[in-house]
Amino acid sequence: MDSPGRRREGTDGWMPVFATAAGIAALLLAPVGTFESEPWWPSWADRLFALSAIGLDKAVHAGLFALFAWTLLRSPMRAVRHGLGLILGLATLYGGLLEFVQLYIPGRDCDIFDLTADVVGAAIVVIAFRRARSRNATTTHR
Repeated sequence: MDSPGRRREGTDGWMPVFATAAGIAALLLAPVGTFESEPWWPSWADRLFALSAIGLDKAVHAGLFALFAWTLLRSPMRAVRHGLGLILGLATLYGGLLEFVQLYIPGRDCDIFDLTADVVGAAIVVIAFRRARSRNATTTHR
C-alpha cells in the first residue's frame, strides 16, 4: 500500500496528465459553435468569448498550458520534475501539434500567438516551480 506522501509509479500517477491533455484537446479542437447549442452552455459565455479580441483567448491558452505544465510537474517521472526544459519542450510540441490540427477543423485556424501563449503559460509554472525549489533548498541548508 502506498504511503500518503509517496507518488505512484504506475499509470495512476499519469492519469491527471492524460486527462488534462485530453481536456485541452477537446476544448481547442472543437469546431467553432460546438458548445453554443448545448443546454448547459450559458448565454453569457458567448459574450465573454466575444471579448477574445482583447486577449481573453490568449489568457485561456496560457491558463490551460499552465495547468498542463503543473500536472507534468506532479507526474511520477523524476526526469520530468527535474528537467524543467523538458516540460517547456513538451508544452511547445503539444501546443504546436494542436495548432497544426486546427488547420483541418472548420472555423479554427493555426495561430502562432496561441502557441506563444501556450509556452508562456507553461513557462510561468516552470519558473515558479524553480523559484520555489531553490527557495526551499536555501532554507533547508541554513
